[in-house]
Amino acid sequence: MPATLVPSSGSPLPHFLAPSSHPAPGLALTLESNSTYNRKTDASLPLLAADERWPLDWRPVEPGFQRPVERAAAPVRPAFSMRIVPVILISTALGIVLGFGATWTRYRLAAETWTGKPAWQVPTGPAPKVVVDRAAHDFGFIERDSTVRHLFRFTNAGGSDLHLKKGTTSCMKCTISDLMQDTVKPGETVDVAVEYHASLPPAYDDFKQEATILTDDPERPRVTLTVFGKIISAFHVVPTDLVLSKVRTDEAKTSEVSLYSLVETPVQIDGYEWSDLETAPCFEVKFPPIPDDELKAVGAKSGMRVSVTVHPDQPAPGLPLGTVTQKLRLSTNLPGGRSIEIPIFAKIESDISIAGPLTWNAKDSVLGLGHVSSKEGRRGSLQIQLLGPQRHDVQFAVEKVVPDFLRVNIGKPVDASDGETVRIPLTIEIPPGSPPSNYLGTQQAKLGEVLLSTTHPQAKQLKLSVRFAVEH
Repeated sequence: MPATLVPSSGSPLPHFLAPSSHPAPGLALTLESNSTYNRKTDASLPLLAADERWPLDWRPVEPGFQRPVERAAAPVRPAFSMRIVPVILISTALGIVLGFGATWTRYRLAAETWTGKPAWQVPTGPAPKVVVDRAAHDFGFIERDSTVRHLFRFTNAGGSDLHLKKGTTSCMKCTISDLMQDTVKPGETVDVAVEYHASLPPAYDDFKQEATILTDDPERPRVTLTVFGKIISAFHVVPTDLVLSKVRTDEAKTSEVSLYSLVETPVQIDGYEWSDLETAPCFEVKFPPIPDDELKAVGAKSGMRVSVTVHPDQPAPGLPLGTVTQKLRLSTNLPGGRSIEIPIFAKIESDISIAGPLTWNAKDSVLGLGHVSSKEGRRGSLQIQLLGPQRHDVQFAVEKVVPDFLRVNIGKPVDASDGETVRIPLTIEIPPGSPPSNYLGTQQAKLGEVLLSTTHPQAKQLKLSVRFAVEH
């Protein structure tokens, strides 16, 4: 929009503007604008005298003319660059976030600042003063899954009653603060209990937790109590399972695990018991000591071996062929009367063995039949293999079946490998119409079981398990 300077009285002007020390005649500013609608507007506005400091670049008009001299219009530019828009938006968003954060911080501080009384009842006289003997406690080494407790002593060294209130904790499941009393008279001392339950997973050993106590001490409205330490296991069993593999029916076999104690008190075995009382007479256990140099090498304070010997043929009828599962529970003098459970797996072998498809687990003597429809049922096929001089004379019979609706069929023996081996087909069937049941071998359900009796002089029984579930 061009702008020129003309005299308001119509008299000619010089071709330059006089400095402020030479007053100029009254001036008027004539504005001429052309809009996109082809309208033309003139406006005369009174101006002050011309001044060298005037920030605009004025152009004088020709003498005798009332109309301003036309000049090329400068390109129209927007009031601000579009690149400023993102900056404005970002600044606005940042301001909102910062404002919300400041408001939340003030809210949290206000929520955790407690005077013990409403604002209109805050005393103006002598104030309470909280003194804590030690605000941090080191539990040292504690056993995993155990609970420890420490008492922090709070004393009111002020001139009026001190009020305490339970605040927040850093771990709601593992740190608990307990107030013995919430009002402390001047000169009195009370205990604040903090408990910690060592429930961290084995990958984490060091711990540090906090509990906050709110007070109406104007100089110390919040007291943070800290407990820390290191979690250890009171013992280690290496290896965790005791395995007796390839145990012949006519000979005993021994295996052992090591029990290492990490506590100062020497570990002692106060007693033991077997989980399976039926096969327990075939197992023997001893507890020889571990040499001191071995204990020192593993960082243990004390320890002993757990040595287990299996006698497959004693007492009669002995252990059945296949995998025998047992558990040994030890009663100890470890903290809390801790008991230790050691799983035992014994694989009893002889001239008799069982072979089968991929669903047969020879290591554990388990046949897997999976989830079975009650309408359709399912069948699994195995083979009993016999070696040795009695291979043609051994007879088999079904002695026990769990559950009782399983059907077990023993076929006719067949020679294989030029007569060196005798194979007998063995079929286990879940018949159609079987009731819904669960024998998947979980903690809630045991495995099915098939027990065969034999006439072999060194293997009186052959035992195998069946894993399945019957569904509608």
